[in-house]
Amino acid sequence: MSFLRSLANSFSSLLFSSGGETAPMDAAGSAPSPAAVVMERVAVKLRGYFDLAKEEMDKAVRAEEWGLPDDATAHYRNAMRVMLEAQAARVPDAVSSSERGQVRVYQEKIAKWQAQVEERLRVLGQRSAEGATAAVVPKKIVLSAIKTGATNKPQELDDAVLRRLVKRIYVPLPDPNVRRLLLKNQLKGQAFKLSRYSGSDLRAVCEEAAMMPIRELGPQSILAIKANQLRPLKYEDFKNAMAVIRPSLQKSKWDELEKWNEEFGSS
Repeated sequence: MSFLRSLANSFSSLLFSSGGETAPMDAAGSAPSPAAVVMERVAVKLRGYFDLAKEEMDKAVRAEEWGLPDDATAHYRNAMRVMLEAQAARVPDAVSSSERGQVRVYQEKIAKWQAQVEERLRVLGQRSAEGATAAVVPKKIVLSAIKTGATNKPQELDDAVLRRLVKRIYVPLPDPNVRRLLLKNQLKGQAFKLSRYSGSDLRAVCEEAAMMPIRELGPQSILAIKANQLRPLKYEDFKNAMAVIRPSLQKSKWDELEKWNEEFGSS
């Protein structure tokens, strides 16, 4: 980047021009040595490189915030080229300690920024590679969809809904074997007495029976008794619960569902 070098040289020529201007004087009133002038020009160059690299890095950070990884990569690379030219700047041997310290400060800052820029370029390169791989390998797209629904009144569905629900499965009331499983054999062979109970009805019967031992206790005993001190459930508890919880499905509704299943249900 020869234009950057010429730009940095222009900074020093503005400060220390030989045509018609007097060179800066030191405290004793004498002109500085040629080595000091050269060192001052090196410091000005490094400052110019420093400002250019900082500007490019600011642009790169803004591009990342705006979601423009390609622009951010370009600005980071420009900043890297500026800092490489700054490292190539020659420092003379015969210089003052103050000028050498100023040059060392700029060199340390540029070296630190160079490591950060290299890290950001590596991260952006990995992201672009992952994006290219994702673009080459298309994702598997599943176009099929399964629609499921449940209702207790299928006879009220119109013809348009029935056409879209190809498979219509009728779930009848639980038979004695299913009821035994739902009650976990608590009724001990008495499942035939719950022939008209649905699954939710059986759950309500179990919950009602479980509350029977607690209802036998008074208000004071409920607060003092522990859970392991309650008596176990008995068949009478379920019998009393069945007297409270009645089947929610009427026999006529059951017949309507059976008839609808024969006409519209899937085998």
